[in-house]
Amino acid sequence: MLPYHGDCFTVLLGEPMQKWSNDRWFAPLHCVEVPQHPAGDRLTLVYFWNPDYQTVIAAPPEQGPRKYDDVTVGDHWWGLFLKNKPSAGVEFLN
Repeated sequence: MLPYHGDCFTVLLGEPMQKWSNDRWFAPLHCVEVPQHPAGDRLTLVYFWNPDYQTVIAAPPEQGPRKYDDVTVGDHWWGLFLKNKPSAGVEFLN
């Protein structure tokens, strides 16, 4: 669980953004729970945005040596899906 700071926003980024930033920004494991914060109620705003599946995930050169191989968004997501669901029998068609 991420630490709670009452005077700031917490933004959860996905794995593609972690790869694009060459690990400058971290994509934490997503889990949904209702924590009891000392500040009381909290407000959660959700915005999902998915780039085109053909978009290449590649850290810019100014980030230094790349930690990840270039991959398209579609291949990244299907790789995660197939890694976690090996019996799904789904093929990704380009």
